[in-house]
Amino acid sequence: MAVGKNPMEKLLALAAEFVMKQQGTWAHEDWESFVAAAEKTGYSFDDEGKRNLGNILEALKFFYFQMPAEVKVSNPKKKAAAR
Repeated sequence: MAVGKNPMEKLLALAAEFVMKQQGTWAHEDWESFVAAAEKTGYSFDDEGKRNLGNILEALKFFYFQMPAEVKVSNPKKKAAAR
């Protein structure tokens, strides 16, 4: 997580990272892990909070699938250094 950001900025960055890492798809277990990580930003999530957090992920998923394919590469493999 980026240093110096407020909790909302951290939460939104975490959500964007999650969607990119999951390539726009996730299982319920992934969701539960995300909620636990999101709570580390300082928020606690009741049912309404989880619903809204899910809406953020769904919105980001929409935009993820609208991105050009070459941008979707979240962690391009680095070439190994020649020995």
